[in-house]
Amino acid sequence: MNSLPIWVPLIVAGLGVLGTVVGTLAGVLVTQRRSDRRERESWERERVRERELWVRDDMLRTFEQRRDAYADFYSSLRIAYLAVIGIGEERADGWERELERKYDKLRLYASPEVFRAADEAFTECRLLASGRGSAQEYDDLEDAFIEAVRRDIGVPRDLWSA
Repeated sequence: MNSLPIWVPLIVAGLGVLGTVVGTLAGVLVTQRRSDRRERESWERERVRERELWVRDDMLRTFEQRRDAYADFYSSLRIAYLAVIGIGEERADGWERELERKYDKLRLYASPEVFRAADEAFTECRLLASGRGSAQEYDDLEDAFIEAVRRDIGVPRDLWSA
């Protein structure tokens, strides 16, 4: 006959079921914790990539705005110079106001080196308009402005003379 009381196998079976449940829950928790960590790392990598993309887009947009400001200012400066020396007089009306507007825009986007060169050319153009400037000095300052712009926006040196 069986000398084991009935409650012993029931306790052993209960412990087995309890061990299985606890083991399963522990496995689920460990797996979930690892999954959460992987997901958090993946999310952080994605955020870093997104930030880098935003920075790249901002830099590109700023570069385009800077390039446009340089080109607009140079165009207005050239028109002003031609009006001052008497060439292209049909376009001479309002050149000062237009040039000042482009100068203000340039102030926002230009690097310090380019802005200094632009300011010197702008000042010499105004002096020339008042009869106190020199056309040769203006030409030299305009060339310095163009060279500073080319350096700033990365135009390769071999294209400078083209």
